[in-house]
Amino acid sequence: MILRSVLIPLLGLLVSACGAQSSDPFQGGSWIDLTHDVDDKSLYWPTTAPFVLTTVAEGQTEAGYYYSAYAFTGSEHGGTHLDAPIHFQ
Repeated sequence: MILRSVLIPLLGLLVSACGAQSSDPFQGGSWIDLTHDVDDKSLYWPTTAPFVLTTVAEGQTEAGYYYSAYAFTGSEHGGTHLDAPIHFQ
């Protein structure tokens, strides 16, 4: 009986709280774009590997279609850190 008297109001509170959230991410705030280009000019920690872009494929396929694919690598210690904010905990 005690479990029911606690669980039912708690469930009602949870359902009402979920319904109160807005689906509009811009309501009450704004987005600030902090992105930076990642390229061969990006700053990296001196003891780590720099950014490297490798062309995997680029050009016409045997079927006559254009196709391109690239691979990139880089250290987490580049720019503003790829693993931030956990890097600073």
